Amino acid sequence: MEIKESIRFMDFVVAKSLNMRLKTVIFIIICLAVLSCSLKNKLLIIDENDNYCLPNSEFRVGEICYQDSISKIKEILGEPYEIDEYLDLNLKTWKYKDFVIEFHNNLVWSVKFLNEKYTTPSGLKLGLSKSEVIQKLGYNIKDNGVIVSEDNLEFQIINCELGNYMIFKFDSNDKLIGLEFDNDIP
Repeated sequence: MEIKESIRFMDFVVAKSLNMRLKTVIFIIICLAVLSCSLKNKLLIIDENDNYCLPNSEFRVGEICYQDSISKIKEILGEPYEIDEYLDLNLKTWKYKDFVIEFHNNLVWSVKFLNEKYTTPSGLKLGLSKSEVIQKLGYNIKDNGVIVSEDNLEFQIINCELGNYMIFKFDSNDKLIGLEFDNDIP
């Protein structure tokens, strides 16, 4: 009789121990999943100089990327409905229904979104609320971006790799009304 009770007691101890281990493993898996999700939601990067910046991969819309050639843009979008040229700056502005694209030395220098139809790879697009933009970036752009307007409605965040920047313009209701990739003319 004592042996049976000892065996039952040992089975109980082993089962209890396995139950605790299983709970621990499940807890660790949940923690890793939560950490993974929170890291995925952080688009902004802190560079080696402790500046907040966006990865170069975010500076694209559809097939259009920063520094693409005029010929590639013509292949993708066709002819623009209007072209302005500033020969002294070697700058061309092509206007399309959905974008205004500026070229410097025949490479994409700036892309300005004109409607909500297109997004960046992370889903940034016109019409989002400021809280939706902050959620996609993973940080509060007001605290970590560069404020470029005195009314605190316009921010810019640099490209970590190339030094160009993305500009976010909000209206007084915190709706994103302006989104563009831009660069300073050298």
